[in-house]
Amino acid sequence: MNMLRMAVLLGCVAVSWWALAGLKFERFVSAPGSRQAKLLHLLLAVVLGHQCAAFVFSYIGWSAP
Repeated sequence: MNMLRMAVLLGCVAVSWWALAGLKFERFVSAPGSRQAKLLHLLLAVVLGHQCAAFVFSYIGWSAP
């Protein structure tokens, strides 16, 4: 069960990373190619992915009999 949770979490982080790739970061950061901007992209993907996975697990918990 833990491996499934980890796989869902990593999948959600990957989807968040992919979705954030379409965002124009140059509007929000002064140097889009810098390490700080890349770290911000990574942190946003992890936070969004974690929230998405938490929603999925909560939804499964509520819908299970």
